[in-house]
Amino acid sequence: MLIAQLSDPHVRPGGVLYQDVACSNAQFAAAIAELHALDPRPDLVLLSGDLVDEGTPPEYAKLRALLRGLEIPSLVIPGNHDDRDAFRSAFRSSKCCVTSRMIAAMPMMILALSRNGMMENSTEMRVPSLRSAGTASRSPAP
Repeated sequence: MLIAQLSDPHVRPGGVLYQDVACSNAQFAAAIAELHALDPRPDLVLLSGDLVDEGTPPEYAKLRALLRGLEIPSLVIPGNHDDRDAFRSAFRSSKCCVTSRMIAAMPMMILALSRNGMMENSTEMRVPSLRSAGTASRSPAP
């Protein structure tokens, strides 16, 4: 299984720059386009928070609009900039699997790394099986 991770996109409402400097929405859209261009394409995209910058409903609406273009199954995990209630509300009926703890088959370890090495709060997580969604597993590289 090939997994891509995108982290901290800090999506803003349309027309609002991140920290008045960068168009984080355009950068996130470009990252999604890069994932689609990969060969082979990832089987899963792990989107780890901060998905939006201030946790507002307009930011989540923009995030959902950007994610509609993502053709790869995804898991979204909130970060400290994400408002938990607004996050749950935004993804209640989403094609994305939304969680801060993942359950199901195919165990794997997700490690959070910092510049100083491994962070203290790494968590064992389980990724839902993609076989039921028709995604083929990849063979290990020779």
